[in-house]
Amino acid sequence: MRKIKIFTDSAADLPAEVVARYEVGVVPLLVTFGDRVFADGRDLSSAEFYKLLAQAPTLPTTSQPSPQDFIDAFQPYLDTGHTIISINLSSSLSGTVASATLAQESLDQAGQQQIHIVDSKAASIGQGLLVCLASHLAQQGRGVEEILTAVSAARQRLMHLFTLETMDNLVKGGRISRAKAIIGGMLDIKPILWLDDDGKIDTLEKVRGRKKSLKYLTDKCLAELDVSVYPYVGICHANCPEEAAALAKVIEQAVPAATVVVGDIGATIGTHTGVGCMAVFYFH
Repeated sequence: MRKIKIFTDSAADLPAEVVARYEVGVVPLLVTFGDRVFADGRDLSSAEFYKLLAQAPTLPTTSQPSPQDFIDAFQPYLDTGHTIISINLSSSLSGTVASATLAQESLDQAGQQQIHIVDSKAASIGQGLLVCLASHLAQQGRGVEEILTAVSAARQRLMHLFTLETMDNLVKGGRISRAKAIIGGMLDIKPILWLDDDGKIDTLEKVRGRKKSLKYLTDKCLAELDVSVYPYVGICHANCPEEAAALAKVIEQAVPAATVVVGDIGATIGTHTGVGCMAVFYFH
């Protein structure tokens, strides 16, 4: 049986120790501040990103890796006899899957038909949890089809929940009007967002106040979490580590069988959410 190498992209927001534990290959997206271009997570840490974001007069832009970036990442493993599974950011949010697919087609034409591209229909550690599942199964010696089937089934039961501290970045990015943001700010409205079955962002609920928004995330997770699917919960934060740690503690105490992975929201997602975003990911 050929060895299997799992790849993802930097939008998965996986902590470095998790990437190392599961030997995941990560292809970075690009973040551009003015005329400065950074490889997400490689040239720019989360802390450095949020410092630059606070100083920037306009939002940075993000862009998917090029097909050549994927080819360069995949080729050494193909040369050593690996089969590749690449689990990437939702195609509804980015062109990353398209770039990876072009790389796959190019390498297929060269006779190396050992690449499988997966549209995670997920983002941040939600995407990362699917990557961890695939990597765990690969390390157990499971075959490609079994891994792909397991990831597909898990994705159907993966829940993404986000709340924002401020809607400023949504305004800067043209996603909502300034008038809506002003009204929301005056009323202290905190939107609860989720990713639907197609991997698109939608509003699930609106609550008033930060405390209530964080409680909503915790309560919904505890009410729906099913550790029999995969016993991992992901928590990701945009520069608010104390709140993330507190949320993780509540979940760990309530569900001892759950393993909670806490990480930073990186530049790819953080550009759009802004500082203070909190996200919870779990299987239900």
